[in-house]
Amino acid sequence: MTAANGKRKPATPFDNATIYGMTPLEHDLEKALLDLYEKWLTIGYRAARFKPLLDRKGGVASVKHLLAGNLKGESGFIRLARARKLEWTVEALLSSSRRWKPLFTDVEIEKARCRYQTALILQE
Repeated sequence: MTAANGKRKPATPFDNATIYGMTPLEHDLEKALLDLYEKWLTIGYRAARFKPLLDRKGGVASVKHLLAGNLKGESGFIRLARARKLEWTVEALLSSSRRWKPLFTDVEIEKARCRYQTALILQE
């Protein structure tokens, strides 16, 4: 849902998710992504493109956008891997629980799992 100024209203724990066009599961995903973002800030990673993307498109569309792209030298995934914080990646979030499966295709879930597992192996 968008505010009067045309921007998407950020989710808060007190929002009724369905009012903003999100299912409770989509709302929980967005909250989990915001929690990750807060963790990133603790190590100095601002994720300058992620937060506006999340605010504009919401959690599901943002994750789909990230998974559709190829990893580049300065992607968030690469930066978090270099910081040895793979558990703070979007890929780890999707890989850690079947809870998010209804929101994504099998291909998207598998891509996240493969990225995460491969990076874990390479980090050893």
